[in-house]
Amino acid sequence: VEEITHGVDHAAALAEGLSQYSSNRVNPRVYIANTDNAELTEKVRQSVLQVFPQAKIILGRVGPVIGSHLGNNCVAIMFEGTQRINEE
Repeated sequence: VEEITHGVDHAAALAEGLSQYSSNRVNPRVYIANTDNAELTEKVRQSVLQVFPQAKIILGRVGPVIGSHLGNNCVAIMFEGTQRINEE
């Protein structure tokens, strides 16, 4: 779990996390969810495809209950990873 802040290429940073932690490095299944940012979602999708051209990408929307806590412009990727990351 990592928050990417302003001043970074968000799409590239998310794709880098995928390339670093994905358990399937050939054709991973990747879920991209957003609260209300179709433009950034598309950039993330394109960045993932640059790293993994064979990726199976599933796009989705974050629902209103969780979205109200995250706020506008949230984009997240989910995938099967090589290890569990514990936040303390």
